[in-house]
Amino acid sequence: MAERLRREGGDRQSKIDFSHKHMSCLMKLSRCGPSGRCLHLDIPRDNRLACRYILRMRTKYQEADERPRPRQERRFVFLLNVAQRRLQRWIAARAPDSGATAAQSGLLLVLGQRDGVLMGEAGAALDLGPPGISGLVERMIAAKLIQRRPDPDDGRAWRLWLTPAGRTALAETKAGLVEINARLTEGFSEAELDVVARWLTSFQTKFPKGEEQ
Repeated sequence: MAERLRREGGDRQSKIDFSHKHMSCLMKLSRCGPSGRCLHLDIPRDNRLACRYILRMRTKYQEADERPRPRQERRFVFLLNVAQRRLQRWIAARAPDSGATAAQSGLLLVLGQRDGVLMGEAGAALDLGPPGISGLVERMIAAKLIQRRPDPDDGRAWRLWLTPAGRTALAETKAGLVEINARLTEGFSEAELDVVARWLTSFQTKFPKGEEQ
């Protein structure tokens, strides 16, 4: 038992001596440059190996801190797709049975500003090519939300008009937009929203629209 206590006491003393030596080394290194040239001046010979190791490790971590960190990966395409699906599902779940879908609401809003607009102009406002706007118009005519009439000045062109049911759906769409916009902008400053709007608007020039849409 006495021998065990003596060994443990010796081990503890060795650890204390080791700690004191390294603390002394660190204090002296704090006054040295990164080259470590001062090691031979004021550090005992038996401590120099440990001090050189500490200096190398310190330099390694300092260089690691100074290296530029890679930018955080941002999966923009994935995030945009998820956001679109989530928003469309949220809108569809809250749309009344007699109301318009998310795609139809866009055309209702266009006609709410310019009732009787040319079909091609409506497609341009919604960023849709001829096939896209044609399919949307057919579906909304079938739902009795709009009417399509020939343009009196150009027999090849068509103009779109709201029906009474379409005006009711337009009022419901406008009311729903208040809640949607409140959710979309919650937690963001005006400056942040301006940046988001500028970023999303830039897509219209970076990725030109195909006429097949």
